[in-house]
Amino acid sequence: MSSAQVEQIELMSNPSAKYDASGNAGIINIKTKKNKLKGFNGSFTVLGAQGFYPKNTDNLALNYRNGKVNTYFNYNVNLIKYLTDLYALRKYYDTNHIITAMLDQPAFFSGSFLNNTFKTGLDYYVTSKTTLGVGLGGTFIYRNGINNGLAKWQDAAGVTDSTISTENKSKSRFTNGAVNLNARHTISSSQDISADIDWLHYSISTDQFFNNQLLTAGGYQDLSRGNIPTTITIFSGKVDHTLKLDKKTTLQSGWKSSSTNTDNIASYQNFDGSQWIEDYSKSNHFIYKENITAFYSSIEKKDDRFSYQVGLRY
Repeated sequence: MSSAQVEQIELMSNPSAKYDASGNAGIINIKTKKNKLKGFNGSFTVLGAQGFYPKNTDNLALNYRNGKVNTYFNYNVNLIKYLTDLYALRKYYDTNHIITAMLDQPAFFSGSFLNNTFKTGLDYYVTSKTTLGVGLGGTFIYRNGINNGLAKWQDAAGVTDSTISTENKSKSRFTNGAVNLNARHTISSSQDISADIDWLHYSISTDQFFNNQLLTAGGYQDLSRGNIPTTITIFSGKVDHTLKLDKKTTLQSGWKSSSTNTDNIASYQNFDGSQWIEDYSKSNHFIYKENITAFYSSIEKKDDRFSYQVGLRY
């Protein structure tokens, strides 16, 4: 998400019973901007930066509002190439502070990162008190990287005794899709009710390749690779009711139900010189299913100097 789409970031150190138990340690609530101008309007921003490689961030925001209909579309793309060049020289001394050995370690890390994010939706104002909405969103991330490093053991004169070479290549793909259906109704100036239905799907794929070599007479080469696909599907629905008992006291209550399905495979293989062999000491298959249904109610009172909050979630 681009910073151009953010209107407010709210830090909740003591979230109410409205939120899941896993959020009791604190919640970050990111509120995105909503364009209230009538007619068609939009903006396009471009941000560029130059390091060893250039990087670019572009954002497009379009909005159309007329009568009872408001529709919007936001798109953000980030393209980044990175480079890290590290060098370390370690010297080892005896008790007389004379160098006995050295370890020469150059390392090089490079890669690219492409992030595409979009969000679109439509709000329909049935009346001045009732709003229906639908929202769609998605994220597509592509990341490639390669890491190379050497470890050269040397004597005090700098003559290399042995060298270990390490190479690691990775390719990651992340896709996410989301659908939201929502309804809002203001019952009175002190009371409102809302309902949301959400579907989210995550698909993650990571390929890894490792090449370790001892570059000396009688040395070795150790080749291995990994494939880690993951899918996560979440479906949830909730209803929230808010009632202001007075200017300083608010009563919140509601219901939420969610279903989560996770399927993660970690497959690692070693090369024996002629074929790839499954490494069962590292490979695993993780399947997780979770269904949660909860009711909550909380009351909060704010005075000039203190605030009080009592809640129950079942």
